[in-house]
Amino acid sequence: MSGFPHVAWRAAGDVAHRVAERLKASMPSPFDGLHTIGVDETSYRKGHTCITVVVDHERHRVIWAHDGYGRDVFGLFLQTLTSEQRASIRVVTGDGARWIDSCVDQWHPNAERVLDGFHIWIGNARLEASDNRIKVTIRMACGFRHVGNLIALVMLRCGGLDIRLPQPRT
Repeated sequence: MSGFPHVAWRAAGDVAHRVAERLKASMPSPFDGLHTIGVDETSYRKGHTCITVVVDHERHRVIWAHDGYGRDVFGLFLQTLTSEQRASIRVVTGDGARWIDSCVDQWHPNAERVLDGFHIWIGNARLEASDNRIKVTIRMACGFRHVGNLIALVMLRCGGLDIRLPQPRT
């Protein structure tokens, strides 16, 4: 992204963050009409520095991402949902992490828990492509200093945000 002449990683990250925030503010809630979601943590630096990503399987897009992983981070996502939004979720997919199971048991006792949705759930190639796109985006943002800017870039590329670039006037 900062491959353009004279664009610093810090500036590119700040721009991605501002654009993502403006677009999210102008769009309807991505949490309405959720039926099947996927939860996964993915590392963005060597070691165990991770972000948690929540995907809407039906619309094939990232709807939420946050720094860290585990019960507390996934709980932050579930707390942002209204009771109606939580009730509409019927299936939660993810790997075999116990923290996903405990959150589903607490917040979605009637939801079905399906293991490893990013890789084998219904054999859907689009889900695998979504996971790969997230990983490619993380590699693109390797120079970002702040995880918030990385998450903004993931939302811009994988979140279904409607980016309309200005067109020249004729």
